[in-house]
Amino acid sequence: MWITEFCKRSYFTWYPRRTFITRLELSETHVVYISPFVRNLYMLTVIFFYGYLATWVLTEIAKNFVGELRPHFRAVCNPTYNCSAVTSLNQFNSYLQYGIDYTCQNTDVTAVREARRSFFSGHASSIFFGLTWLIMYIHVSWSWRHLGILSNLFQVGLAILAFYIGYSRISDYQHHWQDILAGGIFGSFIAFFTFKFILNWHHYSTQFLPYTVSHLPRTLPINQRNINYGQMNPHNEHEQIHYYF
Repeated sequence: MWITEFCKRSYFTWYPRRTFITRLELSETHVVYISPFVRNLYMLTVIFFYGYLATWVLTEIAKNFVGELRPHFRAVCNPTYNCSAVTSLNQFNSYLQYGIDYTCQNTDVTAVREARRSFFSGHASSIFFGLTWLIMYIHVSWSWRHLGILSNLFQVGLAILAFYIGYSRISDYQHHWQDILAGGIFGSFIAFFTFKFILNWHHYSTQFLPYTVSHLPRTLPINQRNINYGQMNPHNEHEQIHYYF
């Protein structure tokens, strides 16, 4: 996202367009004008990390209150058990039958606790959140230059990367397939929710790209009486004006 925003700034430096400025009134005599570049970076970064934090917190809650034994739990736990109590799927993946009483011989409590936190995958939820967000951002932000198949190929590549990382967690016997599926769906949902409803890209579509609008017809969800938008006001000679470009 930052690379795209810096590229846009360089592009409009060489090919200037008529831009609008966000006018923020801090007081009657103190006014700040914020450029689209600064506003874009601020909103994208803050809302992205807000969504990532929500994904991480909810994933940790699920891991601690739901949980599940990882495929390699028996190797980590090294339990005392009767051989008839074990069902082996293969040499790397076996599980203890439900209701069997056992005691872990591994004294590393942290490792044993982590081996119980399989559902749902934190890697899958965070990766799918970040890459789904990036796919939607590319869909909106790259379309203004009519890049066509280049942006589509990049989006497909990101989707393949997300699924590959999820598959690697299964092949490494760190998670079951249902852990990856649940984590991927959850992370993608949080990305869609924050991008569409919190960032509300369609509402700000004229403000972000390619920012060639001369005025802003809508208001941000902040106290309306303290914010106005549009061209700079040259009539008030007593305003203390600061520019952030």
